[in-house]
Amino acid sequence: MAKLIDKAIPTDEEAIKYINKELDTSGVDITAIVARKLFEKGYIKDKRNFICSTEGCKAKITCRSLPAISKNSPAFVNQSYSENEHIKECQYNPDSRDKLEPTKKKNSTQFSYSKTGDTVSDLSVKKGFLGEDSPNKIAGKVESTPEEKADTHAVSRTDKNDNKNRSSKKVNQHLKTLQDHVEVYKVDPEFLIITKKGKRQIPIKFLFRSIKRNIFFDEFTASHYTYIYYGNAKLSQPENRNVIRVMFKKPIEVEGNSKKFWPALIILKEFFEIEYPDVLEAFEQGNDISFEAFITLPFFLNGEYLNFSSFNKDMLIEPFSDELYNNFYIRTKA
Repeated sequence: MAKLIDKAIPTDEEAIKYINKELDTSGVDITAIVARKLFEKGYIKDKRNFICSTEGCKAKITCRSLPAISKNSPAFVNQSYSENEHIKECQYNPDSRDKLEPTKKKNSTQFSYSKTGDTVSDLSVKKGFLGEDSPNKIAGKVESTPEEKADTHAVSRTDKNDNKNRSSKKVNQHLKTLQDHVEVYKVDPEFLIITKKGKRQIPIKFLFRSIKRNIFFDEFTASHYTYIYYGNAKLSQPENRNVIRVMFKKPIEVEGNSKKFWPALIILKEFFEIEYPDVLEAFEQGNDISFEAFITLPFFLNGEYLNFSSFNKDMLIEPFSDELYNNFYIRTKA
């Protein structure tokens, strides 16, 4: 598999000038976190204004979740799904067979873990993920890249001695979002966490189950646990052009019903345009694109359709609700 795209080069001239003048870097390649900061300042104009950071490679790159209002952390992905634009020697070439170390590799767009305290999952037993106002996804000690530190310094002039004192304290980290949990699980399924309900450490993989094992609202209310359900999925377009349908690809058998159901949800298209613009564009261009979908909401039998319920009531989840946005995430292959 190819390496995750941890850095890219902006194509906006204003962004290049700012990087060269204000950031203490050896080049003009930046992380997605820095890209978000430059976007908020107006130096980067669009989520598609990036190219590959490998020398000699001009593959076009998109930055997902670029606005600060996004529910997810920003991340770089290939702009094209129908064509591999990377040169053969590029470290981000999807055709690369060089495998990364799955549990040891630290990626600057992923999470760097402090060894001083425990990692706590903020997955609520009865509410799932509640979201957060800050774009920073993990509380506690998080390592920054040099350009992130330089950019932060340019904005806030943080006292280095204060940072040194804080970093020596023993702190717990919190996995606050569904994205946090999925990305940690994908890097290391054996990573130890502490749940809100339990007091002992468990591997994060214990929180994940196949979508076939999801349950209905009545069972959920009687359950003492909430899980993250996953499966391969695809998009389809309902009659209402303001929303998009996400449908899991494998059918589900419902007890007491001879019919097979394909779990699906309806979600606001604008949400997809911000969080997963590359996936939506590929779909609208006619590409047969699939991805891995993750959700924590219980099932809801909606007549002939198997959809998802709110945590609060046995009712169809609203396609434009924060409850859905906070408890749904997709991941595409590199």
